[in-house]
Amino acid sequence: MSNPSVHSGLYSAVRGLAELVDRVLLDLKSGLATERGDRRRQLGNLLVRVADTSNRDVNSNVFRVLVRDSSKGQFDPGAVGKQLLADDRGKDSIDKLELLAGILEIERTSMLARMRGR
Repeated sequence: MSNPSVHSGLYSAVRGLAELVDRVLLDLKSGLATERGDRRRQLGNLLVRVADTSNRDVNSNVFRVLVRDSSKGQFDPGAVGKQLLADDRGKDSIDKLELLAGILEIERTSMLARMRGR
């Protein structure tokens, strides 16, 4: 697989996760988290899988490294995933998801620049 293909696949995966995080954030902030709990559970399960170091899923491993390196230890995907699965809709959950959204946006922008050869 060529570098452009690798970057394209990673970019697509990061973009998909960023879109899910954005949707969950909107649901939480608008009070629709109960009606749209499927997205919250999907993101919660994904973040728990990302935190599981025994998980061999490539996307989970890539996200784990990306979040670990980008957040400098400020974001614990397992803890946030468990909060979402426990239906925690508080400010702490929102703040942590906003941190994740920022991390993903920076990485997405960086990947796009690499794909364009900058």
